Amino acid sequence: MIYPITPTGQRNLARLQGRQATFDRSALDDRMIDQRFRPAGMAASRLLVGLLLGGAGYVGYFVSAAFAVQLAGAAIPPVIIGTMPVLLAIIANIRDRSAPWQVLALPLMLIAVGVAIVNIATIHTADPSTKATITLGILASFVALAIWIIYGLRP
Repeated sequence: MIYPITPTGQRNLARLQGRQATFDRSALDDRMIDQRFRPAGMAASRLLVGLLLGGAGYVGYFVSAAFAVQLAGAAIPPVIIGTMPVLLAIIANIRDRSAPWQVLALPLMLIAVGVAIVNIATIHTADPSTKATITLGILASFVALAIWIIYGLRP
């Protein structure tokens, strides 16, 4: 297989798109050449749901995360998006009741306080002219988090 080489003058987004297209192409080739890896016996609606979730996760999450970092800086989005495993655990515990809430209360409270401290400290130290931009970045972080959680919960 021939992989494209990006010239050094290209912008980072174009380079990223080229690398991702190359990865997608090689993954598609690897999975579709051998018949064992083809999705057989699946209903068309199930395949469509998978494609839609994959597209939403791929495009929606990364666009939201990129806007979050661009608008809010490099500190806030990872803190917010990084709470995804905790939120998935909470949702799983609501569904299955596998752990008592008394055991989970203290760690969950400490995580919430940590996220709040980072967000409040960043907004408080920011210039008044950039507070709206940071707030939009926080909103974009929560959108990215919601997309990732929905993707993680879908059967």
